[in-house]
Amino acid sequence: MNEILEKKGEIIIAVDEALPKQLKFIGLVQQIMGVLTIISGAIMCLTIIGAAAGVPYIIGALNIFKSGGAFGDTSRNESGESLREAIAGLAKGMKLMLIGFVIWIVLYILLMVVIMIITVVAASQGY
Repeated sequence: MNEILEKKGEIIIAVDEALPKQLKFIGLVQQIMGVLTIISGAIMCLTIIGAAAGVPYIIGALNIFKSGGAFGDTSRNESGESLREAIAGLAKGMKLMLIGFVIWIVLYILLMVVIMIITVVAASQGY
């Protein structure tokens, strides 16, 4: 037990029969979601304003797609380095997607405010 506690920065994982299958499934789902998110980010980029949120979505989705490939490598090779790369890519991708999501929310709120202002102005003009 002391040997494990003395090795800081290392995590020991017992690999059973189910873990490689689970890692492979996680990698596949990440790659599918990455492609779908890239498509939705590209659709967001059709407008100049939407590109503010679409670009972080696309970059984040690319990181998640690559992370899915690293999870697949981990399931085949049982490599700790591949697992580290997969988790790092997933974290980076999720951070970028969160940034894109926050930008999208802010833009959506601004759009609703503009629509309300236009509605109030039009109502006061008698339209």
